[in-house]
Amino acid sequence: MRIDVLAQLDHPIDGSSADGRERHTRTLVQELLRLGHRVRLFAADGTDPGLNPVCLGPATGRGRQRSGTRAAQAAAAAQFDLQRRMLTALADDPADIIHNDTAHELPVMLAHRLPAPMVTTLHALPDEPLGTAVLERTRRDLPFTALSPAVAEAWRPFLGELPLVPNGLPLDRFRACLRQPDLTPHAVWRGRVAPGQGLMMALQACLIAGIPLMVIGPIGDEDFWRGRVRPRLSNGSRYVGVLPPDSMPLAVAEAAVAVCTDPASDPYGEAAIEALACGTPVTGFAQGALPTLVDRLSGRLAPAGGVAALARCILAALQLRRADCRRRAEQFCTAPRMAQDYLAAYHRAIAHHRSPPADGTTLRAPGLNF
Repeated sequence: MRIDVLAQLDHPIDGSSADGRERHTRTLVQELLRLGHRVRLFAADGTDPGLNPVCLGPATGRGRQRSGTRAAQAAAAAQFDLQRRMLTALADDPADIIHNDTAHELPVMLAHRLPAPMVTTLHALPDEPLGTAVLERTRRDLPFTALSPAVAEAWRPFLGELPLVPNGLPLDRFRACLRQPDLTPHAVWRGRVAPGQGLMMALQACLIAGIPLMVIGPIGDEDFWRGRVRPRLSNGSRYVGVLPPDSMPLAVAEAAVAVCTDPASDPYGEAAIEALACGTPVTGFAQGALPTLVDRLSGRLAPAGGVAALARCILAALQLRRADCRRRAEQFCTAPRMAQDYLAAYHRAIAHHRSPPADGTTLRAPGLNF
């Protein structure tokens, strides 16, 4: 199949971004290429050449982060122009299918003018202007998928029931430790040390459970770190900072349990997937992607915000078999499975596209400017 993948243009797709959307795009393109499909990735300058990119211009993310400034306005205008140029290129040389992995409104608004069908992945909860674009799209039968049950539920008023395609990762990068760690059991938490990431609840739950917590990740808020986190690193808990890529999987594999307090808005669950790939049981709150990723053999989930219940989940997860955790990742959280689910969505979209649109819209001929 010829597949065009549209990337968010805030950052290059080069493996260095901390943004889950960019990592999702990179993993998907790598897997589609591995399967032998002809993929063009429309992305920002600096994208990994191995992904067969069509680089459209400089990444716009740095300017967009300066909210309320001229730089942010200029970045938004640049993003709009790059998206428009991308859609023109799609019309001039159509593929079999387009995968829209962006959060921009233009691909959804102008999908009816493209000569190829388009599948859009929804990564986040509805916001402006994408929500308005979805509501006012011309092609009413445009197919969408969601990354997590929370995302699907949030978009239900706009789109009804949505198929789920959970995030997948290349699990061969993570070494499984299939025996219980020999050292005193400890838990691991990964993420950005900043408010809203659930770290304080993880520390409190581990204190109640009597399990030390190892914290891995960058400090995103110095005041939060100094005033709230550092004073509570007791009972053997410690902060180890940002680990090199080769060291991080080993640190997760050596933990007896992973505490994943991802926000409800997080659709990826990468920390949980990587923990399962290492054979480490997962605990957290029943929100975001976790209810999809974790089953009774691989983890325990507490009601959202329930610190005491989370502590009980941590203790219960210590009894789970590490082989079952790795098996869960291999069965449900792999890049090949994610790619196969998307390929099925592509085939459905192509078959539907060949039928006359139910809403009476007509497709524009290729080669027209947007």
